[in-house]
This record gives sequence, C-alpha cells and structure tokens, in this order.
Amino acid sequence: MKRITLKRTEHEDQQAQKDYEAYKNEVRDVTPAAKQERARLEAIHGEENVWNMNELIHNFDVLEITKTFVFVRRRGGKEEGRLQYISLPGAYWFSFGYEKK
Repeated sequence: MKRITLKRTEHEDQQAQKDYEAYKNEVRDVTPAAKQERARLEAIHGEENVWNMNELIHNFDVLEITKTFVFVRRRGGKEEGRLQYISLPGAYWFSFGYEKK
C-alpha cells in the first residue's frame, strides 16, 4: 500500500499551530484548579487584569519574556508595560504595570 503525505502551506501550518495552542489553553482554563487560581487572581487584581494565553495574544504584543515577567505592548493603545506570569495551575498573566522609559 502506498503512503500518501499531505502537504500543507505555511499559512495552514501556522493556523494549525494557533488552533492547537487555543485548544491547550481552553483545556487549562476548565480544570477546577485553574478556575480557582483564576478566581483568586481576579479577586486580587480585578477581572480585567488577568489574562489566559488567548486573551494575552489578543490584547498584547509580547516584547520580552523573563522568568517571572513578560514585557508587552498593548494593542491599539501602544502602552508598554510588564505582566507577572504563573504557569500552574493553568497559565495566567496578571498585574499590568507600566514601564517608565
């Protein structure tokens, strides 16, 4: 039997990767521990100041990543700042702070 290999365009590969990442982040957000962690962070920092991966990508351009911070630029407003980051349970970015130039 002959094996058939389907070739995808670069755009299709990128879209498949985005879809996979979105799925992974949706799964992270629905575990009970992740829901509790997000609720805890929102209680401290406010609902509008906690982002999962999809929300981060939608709202910010990532400029630099360090161990505990991500330096970002808000889309549209072009404000630059930093977000704190935790990865377990779930993956969340929170506590936007402006960076002074």
